[in-house]
Amino acid sequence: MPDDSEALVAAWERFSVPLRMKDGPDRQTFEELVTALRKCADAWRDSDSIPRLGVNVLVDIIPTMETFSDSYGESMASTLREMTYTLQELIWACVAVDPESTV
Repeated sequence: MPDDSEALVAAWERFSVPLRMKDGPDRQTFEELVTALRKCADAWRDSDSIPRLGVNVLVDIIPTMETFSDSYGESMASTLREMTYTLQELIWACVAVDPESTV
């Protein structure tokens, strides 16, 4: 069974590859990515570090989604921006630091 980072990589690939191929976004694979990010946020909540494999995906998602939004044009840009906002909130949850734990 893959760990959270491996599951995140797989979910990101399933979602992003069709976008790169100009096949448009798929709602089911988007929801799988959302689920993978939620699991990572839960798994990493109390951790002092995040696995490098996970970080590699996290830093790629937003700029890649912005590029997709630009490349698809206005007809799809709104949908892709909404997806990007959802993903951005989940990324923040993955990297959030509890202020109480840093004291």
